[in-house]
Amino acid sequence: MKLENLGEFEFIERMRKRLPRRTTSILGIGDDCAVINYKKDVHLLVTQDMLIEDVHFDIQNTTFYKMGRK
Repeated sequence: MKLENLGEFEFIERMRKRLPRRTTSILGIGDDCAVINYKKDVHLLVTQDMLIEDVHFDIQNTTFYKMGRK
């Protein structure tokens, strides 16, 4: 199955079911970001997202800098 057929949220839900819950996680896998206890009074924010040409940006009108900022 292709990701485009599955959809972002179904993909996230399938990953959530397969990944173990970490005791260091404050907020686990979700749409945008996970929050993990890193050190005492320090949290690590982990995020990743896809950018798809002609869905999230137009390559003719978007610089690499703007894509990185997005």
